[in-house]
Amino acid sequence: MALTMRLALHLRGACAASAATAVLLAAGCGDDEPRGKPAAATATTGTAAATAPAPTTTPAPGADHSRENAKTRRPRLTGLAAQVPPLAAALDRVVVLYGQGRGDKALDLAAEIYVERFEALEGPIAAKDPELMEEVERGIAVTLRDTIRASGPVSTVRAVVAKIKGRLPAVERALGGPGTTKY
Repeated sequence: MALTMRLALHLRGACAASAATAVLLAAGCGDDEPRGKPAAATATTGTAAATAPAPTTTPAPGADHSRENAKTRRPRLTGLAAQVPPLAAALDRVVVLYGQGRGDKALDLAAEIYVERFEALEGPIAAKDPELMEEVERGIAVTLRDTIRASGPVSTVRAVVAKIKGRLPAVERALGGPGTTKY
């Protein structure tokens, strides 16, 4: 059975009818060979249906897409700039928590984002762009938290987070990154 599954996975890109035929032949179904013959040998018998078409050029999920995604892949961030994507992910989590009716948890996470993630970046950001630092600081420390406390619609919290995330490419750039990441 394991060989049958491996063959089916290998033939994922092949047309369904040929793949199904090949799997059935590999399992020993529909041929004139004795049942005791190994599946690998059965799959290579002389029938034309046992010959699977060449795999398509679409890579399987999880495969290395190096060439295809070279233009769309995010650059690897280093140094302080590497702290920006986790900050963005935490902001997204605030929206999720708030949308689930867990405003207290969303408020705690917003405070944590400011204290644990953003405060360490304030100095380096301020050295390059003090106005940017103040804008993002105010967004996280004041506006986001006040919006959560107001218990308004999730769309309002989402809009505040979107505005903060809209400034994160500039934060990334101020911290020595390329500033091209879409948050």
